[in-house]
Amino acid sequence: TFGFNAFGGARNQVTNALNGVWLGHPVHPPLASLSSGVLGATVALDAYQVTVGRRAKAIDASHMAQHTLALGILANLGAAVTGATDWQHTHEQARRIGLVHGLLNLTATAMYALSWTERRRKHHLRASLISAVGYAISMSSGVLGGHLVFASGVGTD
Repeated sequence: TFGFNAFGGARNQVTNALNGVWLGHPVHPPLASLSSGVLGATVALDAYQVTVGRRAKAIDASHMAQHTLALGILANLGAAVTGATDWQHTHEQARRIGLVHGLLNLTATAMYALSWTERRRKHHLRASLISAVGYAISMSSGVLGGHLVFASGVGTD
């Protein structure tokens, strides 16, 4: 139920919308994929920036990384809401795995938010390291998410 009962009579409409009934496809996987892609781009842009430094002819990858990071944070938040919608229908082992999956992703998202703040403070190297650790946590959590789908059938219909 995870707070969805607060929607009262609109509960089913809200959960159907978040599950992707309107789309004919679950919404969580594409949001998670978008998040993985743009956050992977953030890590790659950070690595490029660290490699080339502040050379005059080099592109300012740190500026682009801040934008991809912001999009990744938004996609992660959307994935969290849609994932919680899927999670409310799990039981026993799948529920425990889903809880760890969600907590890891929330931890990674908090790290991304911290990284974004550090970028605003012009601490680019620190921000890059924080993003990279957050991305490693996200990828580890993704393994659990894949297990939930392929071994437990969570989110399938």
